[in-house]
Amino acid sequence: MREALYLLPGWGLAPELLKPLAEALHSRWDVKLLALPERGSAELCLDALDRQIPAHAWLAGWSLGGMLAVALAARRGAACPG
Repeated sequence: MREALYLLPGWGLAPELLKPLAEALHSRWDVKLLALPERGSAELCLDALDRQIPAHAWLAGWSLGGMLAVALAARRGAACPG
């Protein structure tokens, strides 16, 4: 079974625009595209993403999505492989 990779878009970027990247990574990962939470502080966004994304999933993002992915990985510690 392939590992899950969750891709998070940037501010104002529709997740569908990351589809070409998701397709390119599909041979290695089970890629999931997520929309960013629409409102709230960074902490509230992280809480929402933490509920949506299973533990031990890989995280990647573009711009704001990348910053949230890094923050979520730090929050999860060993429960996030990268």
